[in-house]
Amino acid sequence: NTNRLWSVNTENASLTSVNSAVTTRTTYISNVVNFWCSPNKYCLASLFVNINNTSIQCKGNNTGGQLGVGNTTDQTAYTSLNTTTFAPTNILNIWPISLGNGGITPGYTIIQTVDFRIWFSGNNYNGVFGNGNTTNTSSFVDVTSSWGNLFLPIVNVVGSIDGFNNNAFCYIHRKNGTTDVLHLSGYLNSTTAIAPANISLSFLQAGETIVQLKHTGTSQYTPRVYLLTSLNNLFMRGYNIL
Repeated sequence: NTNRLWSVNTENASLTSVNSAVTTRTTYISNVVNFWCSPNKYCLASLFVNINNTSIQCKGNNTGGQLGVGNTTDQTAYTSLNTTTFAPTNILNIWPISLGNGGITPGYTIIQTVDFRIWFSGNNYNGVFGNGNTTNTSSFVDVTSSWGNLFLPIVNVVGSIDGFNNNAFCYIHRKNGTTDVLHLSGYLNSTTAIAPANISLSFLQAGETIVQLKHTGTSQYTPRVYLLTSLNNLFMRGYNIL
């Protein structure tokens, strides 16, 4: 069993045009243990692959530096992340965050390592990194201290940058024992929140916990975040269509 990861791609001749002639091709890579990707309709997709537990390889769109390989050049061949800091045995999870609908804005990527540190690379629009500035980076930066210096496992990440460079935000959900911890960085109530805000969960009842956190509606005008609890209560924040 070679654990082949197959990809069937409908690719634009130009990464920045959705009207170009397209070609379809099928490829595969062997000895894949796990993979993470950020697909979207504008082809600004990024892919990270754990190959045989020896290296994390990345490929795809890198216009914002979201692959974290030290440059902003699109990677058409698999390129290895730093093999010391981001060796497969050091990785807990990877979250490639793609742009939303309506444009060609590059995204960003979050990695949590086994020491529970949080790393960002890519487009820092609206200060989604939470590190006190809006400077983009093409290499992963450690922002753990900015996110409360809490060495806790991340349960889920919900984030987006829409295609018009608006409503860029990032929720990070962590667990402190059985207690939920939720922080938000980036676009908040029509302002730019540079430092991550601790989201009050006072609406939860005693013993009620977060089960799922999801995001939908990535266009300029329709960002929405849904939160499902252990008591089957569903909460929503954002553009109201209900």
